[in-house]
Amino acid sequence: MCIRDRPIGVASLLELPCYVGVESIHDYHETAQQLNRIWMNHTETLVPICPYVVSFRGFMTKEPIISLLKLKQCKDHLPVVLNAESFIIDKNRCGQKGSKSKVIQTTNIVNERKAIRIEGDSQDKIRFLRELLIQNGDDFS
Repeated sequence: MCIRDRPIGVASLLELPCYVGVESIHDYHETAQQLNRIWMNHTETLVPICPYVVSFRGFMTKEPIISLLKLKQCKDHLPVVLNAESFIIDKNRCGQKGSKSKVIQTTNIVNERKAIRIEGDSQDKIRFLRELLIQNGDDFS
């Protein structure tokens, strides 16, 4: 199961079917479950074959306020980690290795600047800047 705004993309990357707007899951078995979902203003009952991705109707994520007592009560419960191994996905299809675009070369576009302090009055500074621009190919004739 995924957060509401990303299930279709995750399902696409995993090449799994995606069911959005699910209200409930019934008759849970390892190979198939019965899903009730709202689709096009109608309630549907589906029996998809595992594996698949589900997005529950109205499901939103938000940061809960967790008390110290709750943290202590939960310290023995390990979270379920979903990764390439748990989905049995080829690691060459994930991350940088799995990217469809490859980086051939990188270039630092920020050149180091050489600071020049221009001394003199305004006319001297203007003359210096004009000469510098002409040296770099800018013509002000």
